Amino acid sequence: MFSNVVTAGQATPDLTVSSFNLPAGASVTSAGTAAVLSGATNYNPAGTLQVGTAGLPVAAPVFTNITQNNDGSNTLVGTGPASDTVAVYDGTAKIGSTTIGTGGSWTFLTSNALSDTVHVFTATAADAAGHVSTTSGSAQLGSSVANTLSSTSGNDVFIGNGGADIFLFTPNFGKDLITDFNQSGTAANVIDFRGNSFLNSYAAVVSHSTDVGANVVISQDVNNTLTVLNVNKSDLTAANFKFV
Repeated sequence: MFSNVVTAGQATPDLTVSSFNLPAGASVTSAGTAAVLSGATNYNPAGTLQVGTAGLPVAAPVFTNITQNNDGSNTLVGTGPASDTVAVYDGTAKIGSTTIGTGGSWTFLTSNALSDTVHVFTATAADAAGHVSTTSGSAQLGSSVANTLSSTSGNDVFIGNGGADIFLFTPNFGKDLITDFNQSGTAANVIDFRGNSFLNSYAAVVSHSTDVGANVVISQDVNNTLTVLNVNKSDLTAANFKFV
């Protein structure tokens, strides 16, 4: 229960409530730019109290995969709040948008004329009222020569694309995925856990690695994991890692 008394001549804006307890059976649902409280009956009129949500953040979209297609295009795959609009960027250039499905997943097809350079795709989400999220993690596509692809603090997905690539991860790198890691040969790839107090030696990496099906998962902690597709723990050697 709360009350607000406005005296004559007071120019106070609408009452701001930082928190309140919902009675049993009550719920908050979306209604445009406001949330409608339903199921409560101990105020007048019942079921129509509106709580403004203009300050509530929109969840950023998350990249979950990137795949290369035969025609040279790439398919970006991700998740986010159902019905939000995802704007996709290649570097700072917006390259298009898509809508998140009712199940919370989305896909975006890039051009088939991408240059043979590193492409760092990011995304934002916007709800029906026009509120825009922060920028997502990234989906990164390397060139055909050696590159250094660097993680962000968000969830990132990487395709090295054939060169002797270095995948660089600083501490607290999120939940990341390498789709085409090459662990041997002249174009062998390297994972650089730079400045990480947990993943600071090959022995530490081995002790923090677990095979999950055909993939290996390397964990700093539950919130910071690197999944390497189609590579098992026993496939990796000290030559695949650096720590500076």
